[in-house]
Amino acid sequence: MTKMMNISIIGGGNVAWHLTQNFTLAGLNVFEVYGRDPNEADTFSNFTNTTYISDIKKMRSDADIYIIAVNDDVIEQVLDELPFKITSEQILAHTSGARPSKILAPYAIHYGCLWPLQTLTKELPIASSQLPIIFNGSDFVSEAHLGEIADQISDYVMLVDDKKKSKMHLAAVMLNNFVNHINRLVSDYCKVEGLDFSIFKPLIKETALKLDLGSPSEIQTGPAKRNDKLTIEKHLEMLEKYDELYRFYCLATESIIKKYHKI
Repeated sequence: MTKMMNISIIGGGNVAWHLTQNFTLAGLNVFEVYGRDPNEADTFSNFTNTTYISDIKKMRSDADIYIIAVNDDVIEQVLDELPFKITSEQILAHTSGARPSKILAPYAIHYGCLWPLQTLTKELPIASSQLPIIFNGSDFVSEAHLGEIADQISDYVMLVDDKKKSKMHLAAVMLNNFVNHINRLVSDYCKVEGLDFSIFKPLIKETALKLDLGSPSEIQTGPAKRNDKLTIEKHLEMLEKYDELYRFYCLATESIIKKYHKI
């Protein structure tokens, strides 16, 4: 970049907080964050030079890059509320993994996407090595600038078109959200059965860490992998009063057996 880029972030949630933190740590200037909830101002108060505002009409119009980090289904609604137009000298980007960057075409000449491929929780910092950034741009100008600021906050940056990005988002949802949902179901099971769910946390962590040693196919273990019918039948008996877990156990077990055994 030939000069320090002033960044304005539209949105006050988890993604906005992490982008603000990582940009600030990288020495980039996030001079403004807009969020609907004035009570969220405190969570952004420690960022030097960053002003949190809850009135969109008070947003500054002189940022170099505007990053909209709001729920997918309200992106256009929020942009329609902006009290100014994005100029030909400015860049507009959203942080959605699911929606194409082209939805920004009516609002800016230079636009793109800056998607953190990570599960994010406000005020729980994530190192740059653990924050992959997927980006794209409508042209060389937006692509170059968005790629450069992505490089400032991540050790893993990838230029990906919208079609491939949507496939990556689907994979991310299944790997993160669905896996966490089964964790929730098992946690509920543990409460009912008087088990301490925390004892399983090292197992959950080790399962993820093993991916560094081999592919998911190579590290698969368990009774379904062994086709241990007696254990499987016993487990199903124990799950008879847990409908959701029973169905998931059956589906997962059948899929694993099909993968590793001829049936």
